[in-house]
Amino acid sequence: MLRDRTPRTVILALKWCKTLEAWLDHVYKSRIWLYSSNKERHEQTKIVLNRKGKTTTEWFEGTIDWINLSEKEKEHWNDVKDWVSWFSQMYQYVQNSYDISKKVGKSIEDIKLEIIKGYLKSMCPTTQDNAKEKKRKNDYLNSFVDFLLKSFENRI
Repeated sequence: MLRDRTPRTVILALKWCKTLEAWLDHVYKSRIWLYSSNKERHEQTKIVLNRKGKTTTEWFEGTIDWINLSEKEKEHWNDVKDWVSWFSQMYQYVQNSYDISKKVGKSIEDIKLEIIKGYLKSMCPTTQDNAKEKKRKNDYLNSFVDFLLKSFENRI
């Protein structure tokens, strides 16, 4: 129930961070499986899924049981929360740019470059980076853009 009712941007962020299953396990263990009856579990799932008056990032943050986490786990979930925030704020703009570029017949390479220049400048290598760091950033950036393109085509 939780998997198919979670916002798409959250699912994509979790998939990018390779933590979708870990998040689902965490939410079920800390919020839902605490209850013995199916009715109570169902009610708790509805409470977890209630996003009224909250941004997607605030909602996601509320699904994490921060009190019972180690410092390393808190750091991990904060990193994931940052990606949830990015996807919830930027994904629709990047997808719109992709859709427009596709309609006017731009090549995939041109679309990738447009996405990088328009939305991902902070991830780009800089002149201060050494060769190893530039390669690492380029590889990361390319894999992220490929991930976005697959998501636009609904292959993720």
